[in-house]
Amino acid sequence: MGSRRRARELAFKGLYGYALREEEPEKIVLELVHGEPQDVVDFALSLVKKAYENIRLIDEKIKNVLENWDFERLAETDRAILRLAVSEFLFFPEIPPKVTIDEAIELSKQYSTHDSSRFVNGVLDRIAKLEGLL
Repeated sequence: MGSRRRARELAFKGLYGYALREEEPEKIVLELVHGEPQDVVDFALSLVKKAYENIRLIDEKIKNVLENWDFERLAETDRAILRLAVSEFLFFPEIPPKVTIDEAIELSKQYSTHDSSRFVNGVLDRIAKLEGLL
């Protein structure tokens, strides 16, 4: 597994843990990083910090593209994956949007339901187009 993929996985777990435990996601990530290379830790923390600091803006971007879905009814795993990816779109312009989408799809395949990857792909594709990224 590549270092960026591992960092995204840790950031996802931090955001997911935040939803469940209402603890700062950075703290959750730091609980999980034992033995990880420093570049993985740094990238995971930067991802989760930007997502957490901008969660209202990110959630609005997601809500604006949901069709026939209530944001509050999204699975916590999907919500965390979407928040992480939208954070990358908005605050990490050096990361190609297609890479962000592909990584989010992989996270959804690993941590969510069978249909989740298509849902995540559709939502992120719509947001990326609205933001002028695709």
